[in-house]
Amino acid sequence: MKLGIRERLTLFSLLLMLVVGIIAGLFLENERRSSIEQQIERELSHYAAAVRELMAESQAEGALQIDPLADRLGAATSSRITIIALDGRVLGDSNLTLDEVRAVENHGRRPEVVDALAQGKGVYRRYSTTVETDMLYVALPFGKPETLGTVRAAKPLAEVDQAITELHLTLIFTGILALLLAILLSGLASHLLTGTLRKLIHHARSLSAGAAEESSTSADEIQLLAGSFNYLAQELEEHITELRRMEREQRVFIANASHELRTPAAVIRANAETLLSGAIEDEVMGPKLLKALDRNAERLALILSDLLDLARLDAGQSHLEPIDLLLPDYLQHAVETLTPQALKRGVTIEIAPDEQTRLHADPHALQQILLNLIENAIKYSPPGGRIQIKSQRHQGTMEIRVEDNGPGIPESCRTKVFQRFYRVDNGRARDVGGTGLGLSIVKGLTEAMHGSVGIEPARPVGSIFWVRLPLSCNR
Repeated sequence: MKLGIRERLTLFSLLLMLVVGIIAGLFLENERRSSIEQQIERELSHYAAAVRELMAESQAEGALQIDPLADRLGAATSSRITIIALDGRVLGDSNLTLDEVRAVENHGRRPEVVDALAQGKGVYRRYSTTVETDMLYVALPFGKPETLGTVRAAKPLAEVDQAITELHLTLIFTGILALLLAILLSGLASHLLTGTLRKLIHHARSLSAGAAEESSTSADEIQLLAGSFNYLAQELEEHITELRRMEREQRVFIANASHELRTPAAVIRANAETLLSGAIEDEVMGPKLLKALDRNAERLALILSDLLDLARLDAGQSHLEPIDLLLPDYLQHAVETLTPQALKRGVTIEIAPDEQTRLHADPHALQQILLNLIENAIKYSPPGGRIQIKSQRHQGTMEIRVEDNGPGIPESCRTKVFQRFYRVDNGRARDVGGTGLGLSIVKGLTEAMHGSVGIEPARPVGSIFWVRLPLSCNR
């Protein structure tokens, strides 16, 4: 089972509280134990010092007199008082009877006694075999001017263990309360956090709808968000790449457009200047210059018209309104329009459409496509050439094919002929009056109507330009 961000936050908070609680508990236990033992040591030091002063004033000698004194002092201080001779014999002990005192082992080797005689004070913690419990001992030498022995005050460390036990109970109680509070607060915090995350994920998904299905199986909000942002980053990278490509194409387009416009504009200006300088009066040059002026003005108008069409297509402002229409009617109209141009070049046009062919297309766009394709075929057909126009169904679309028997297009150029201002033969294209934009307009209009366009070689020579458009639903 995979935990979500809310469950993981809650679990992490609880583990953090547990670790902090254990570390804090160990630290407090150590500090508390050390503090209590230091306090007991100070008390025992005071008791031992007091016993030493009493021993200096007392005239008691031997266990018979000293042991009762040790008993009274032990009862008064609530501690174990032991009086030890210089040779290690126990003279009195508040926790032992007189018989037990006489039978107890020699204490001369006890660490606290050794340290007291050697350093003036001995402090030691150890298990007492006499009273069978852990004890804290403080020993001081007594006797002036010469040392007569040591007095020792001791307390069991059971009260330390009791205090530590109480501390444990307090820590457990407060730990449970803190744990409950942590669960409540972490649940509330994770709810608020994941709520914000889910809103962010929702917005990210709305921007990257394609990533939603891919990441919907994950229960981790962070992974969902990361997936959405990764998808957005990929989309943004693609968009940036596309924008850069469009920017490059736009620069090339502007350069080509400037070049194409510059030529007729320069001819018009030069002819106008020549005519103004007096050539208009010349019976031979005047008419020639005026015809050239008119021809280049027409070419300039055609280029500008095509540029405007492309600009509208690029901006999505072509406002196409597809309807169901009969293809043969539009083919016949396009051929009739271009027949004078074909006759002028000695080119024949043959039409073989399906009489019942119905398309779903914009009338004006379809007419513009047909005119461009047929006119392009006329321009590149040789004198006496022949153009065949056919239509056939192709994978749920209607394919319109315009075939000429001109020089054809090299294979390396076929993928470029629909680019703006691209010409296979620049010199020939200008001779026949092409703007270099007709096929780009055909491609743009066709794709705007959810169709496709392409080119194939004709046999034995020539080219076949085809356009595939959606069939009418009522065909």
